[in-house]
Amino acid sequence: MTSKNGLVGALEALRGRFGGVFDIRIVLGYEFAEFFDFCQYLGYFGYNAGGFAGKLQSPIELVRHHVGNCWDQTELQREWFERHGYDVRTYLLYYYLTDDCCPSHSILVHQDGDAWCWFEPMFCGTKVEYSGVHRYASEEELLQDLKRVLALNGQRTGMLPKKLEDERWVLYEYTRPEYGISDEEFYDHCRTGRKCSFD
Repeated sequence: MTSKNGLVGALEALRGRFGGVFDIRIVLGYEFAEFFDFCQYLGYFGYNAGGFAGKLQSPIELVRHHVGNCWDQTELQREWFERHGYDVRTYLLYYYLTDDCCPSHSILVHQDGDAWCWFEPMFCGTKVEYSGVHRYASEEELLQDLKRVLALNGQRTGMLPKKLEDERWVLYEYTRPEYGISDEEFYDHCRTGRKCSFD
């Protein structure tokens, strides 16, 4: 999670680079590389000064506040990719520790020719290894790598135990959720989607 000082620095970099862009119409008009850069400088934070703690922000709210969690950012990405004619899929992967603790991450996936692409602009400038656009020969290969990378980074940051059990990984492909829902409602929404396996 971004510290308060890190969050302020990310917001200052975003404002400096993008001229204080707070309008969703401008962001949705960006070309691919510029959109990726914009997303890299969004603050990654579960709770923010805009009062959206524990609530899924709309893309408009996320652009206005410049800070949100992975679910918020995935929905901005969905909006951009769909407006630019891409077919997309969104996934939520979590590791079940307890009923109240399931470290998770959501991502957007799209196809580019024969390649399956994982669009991951978050965590720019951090020790987390997976910022970038990652290309794979198959969707299955992409999802296996998602699990591998999240396991590695979860263990490195102490969010996951050193010994992981395969049956505790849960992956859902999910559709567009309703904005404004709570974290619990977001998980419930994802569980109505297609449950995937790592076989």
